[in-house]
Amino acid sequence: MLRLFGLPRFDAVTARLPAKAYLLFALVLLEHRSGLGRNEAATELWADSAQDKAFANLRQLLASISRWQEATGLVALELDGRSILPGPALDPADITQFLALPAPASGTEITRLDALTGDIFLAGVDIHEPELTRWIADRRETLSARRINLLIAAGERGAFAELETALARDGQINPADERLARARMANLAGLGRDREAARVYDRLTRQLRDELDIEPAIETQALAARILQRKASFVSAPAPAPSVDPPRQTPLGLPKIILLPPETSAWAKPQEMDLARYLVSDITLQLCRMRAFAMFAPHTARQLTGQDPLAAAAPYGVDYVVHTSIFPGARASRLAFSLIELGSQRVLCADEVLLEAEKLLGSQELVAERLARAIAHQVADVELSRYRATGAASAYVRFLLGSDLVQNTDLSLLRRARSHFTQALRLSPDYVPALAALARTYSIEWLLLGRSDRSMLRTAQGLAQRAVELDPLNATGHRELGHASLYLGAFDESRMHFDAAVERAPHYADLLMDQADVLVHTSRPGEAKPLIEKAFALNPLAPDDYRWIGGSADFFLGNYTGALALLTGMQDQSLAGRLIAATAAMAGDFELAASHRDDWMARYPEFRLKDFAGFMPHSSRSDVERYVEALALAGFR
Repeated sequence: MLRLFGLPRFDAVTARLPAKAYLLFALVLLEHRSGLGRNEAATELWADSAQDKAFANLRQLLASISRWQEATGLVALELDGRSILPGPALDPADITQFLALPAPASGTEITRLDALTGDIFLAGVDIHEPELTRWIADRRETLSARRINLLIAAGERGAFAELETALARDGQINPADERLARARMANLAGLGRDREAARVYDRLTRQLRDELDIEPAIETQALAARILQRKASFVSAPAPAPSVDPPRQTPLGLPKIILLPPETSAWAKPQEMDLARYLVSDITLQLCRMRAFAMFAPHTARQLTGQDPLAAAAPYGVDYVVHTSIFPGARASRLAFSLIELGSQRVLCADEVLLEAEKLLGSQELVAERLARAIAHQVADVELSRYRATGAASAYVRFLLGSDLVQNTDLSLLRRARSHFTQALRLSPDYVPALAALARTYSIEWLLLGRSDRSMLRTAQGLAQRAVELDPLNATGHRELGHASLYLGAFDESRMHFDAAVERAPHYADLLMDQADVLVHTSRPGEAKPLIEKAFALNPLAPDDYRWIGGSADFFLGNYTGALALLTGMQDQSLAGRLIAATAAMAGDFELAASHRDDWMARYPEFRLKDFAGFMPHSSRSDVERYVEALALAGFR
């Protein structure tokens, strides 16, 4: 059996393989069960190398694996001229057995889980490429999270001495993890070992105070109080299951959400009930517009009002229930929301709104948008946690994984984001957020490469147009049409698309910044400045592209000092390296200009000023000439 936990090896085989071979096995088992092409393998294993060197390295690695297979008689990989497929020697593997394990229901099953995953993933594998190092760290975190989730789920079924052994080991690695500590406390209490449970709580409290200067969460304090008081027998069983076991969505689907309107309340005034219904309708509309998950229609939701919300929703394959209730308040009634994951019956988040007409009527849309985003954020967290625990990715999860990478200026990470979006669309072909995000990857890559070839922009334009056709009310498709049109030099068309996007999401700071970007490219930086300031006010901890656009506006206004202050405040300055070099040269800082020029040319040695001047997306020839002159002053040729 292939072992990837601990020192990677095959049972009863003494012949060793290069570390990259085990990494390739892991990639095949975790990411590419149906196989991967040689181009993709070379890119993933040597993302930081030139293409020809990566292919040469891959050929050497596959030759080593082939020799090992001939010597051992094991077929780990099936190789043809183009593809790499998993061979019979990769089945079974400890990692696939682990990913298939359900939550343990006995001490024996806990021991088996602990034996499979007692050591870290790919221990001792020494890799120097930053991208692969990040991949290994991410998988270690994912697999560790799944192990912990399974152990916690076992604790919900009963108390086991074997569970204490496993949890104690994880607690040494993650001493400030409150979920682990609570599971351990509950298990020890269930075993009648209350004093040990209290010591776990005391150690956790000291750890949190000393390292983070915080107190344990309310749930942890409440559990400790129940253990200490012991006024009644300790209950460690999970909440009762719903009367109907709801079918979990298939990996191909999107998370299903139902938002239940509140029942008519005896203490709420008629106007307050109307406000509550309007607000619930607005939140439902906001969630529908996101298109990130499947929303049940309000008509169905109304039919379930007044029943036990979880039991009523279970037969319809619902994943998340947003339950609403009305409570009395000092000045006005309160509309309370709670987001519940149906399978575990956990309350993921809760909030409330005061039903005051004079305050709500002017800001109802903003309140609805805030609540909808809070719900979406919690659903995203749960779905990503489920992926890290199980390895099973829905279209929604693929979209989330890609979204984490898409703003990165590292070309290999951007292409990995594209791969996630492409897989999301294979699972759900009309998934509008993934279509728009996929379009974004092509626009960003065109910017990174700085080439005159506009085929990438045409691809982005086609994907974004498809997103708009599928959902004209979704802002993201219009936004990406705006980006593609902008870089193609269709400035009026670009502004029209961004205006349409802002109309659909008027309080979205990123879209305000996009509008400002169009104004900069159409030689109106003075008009762009108020939009830039408003976007920063709405998003004060803004991403790097805000500073890039703001720096561009200041450059064309001749405010080189202000431009440098914004640009050098970027966390990753590599994407704006050309602009920083040009701005620094105009400000007289030739040392800074040379540093960014050299960095840029090291990454893009084919860059030439004469080529760039021909396709720079800017409406004013004089602005293009000024920018090119600044680049020449910085030493670009």
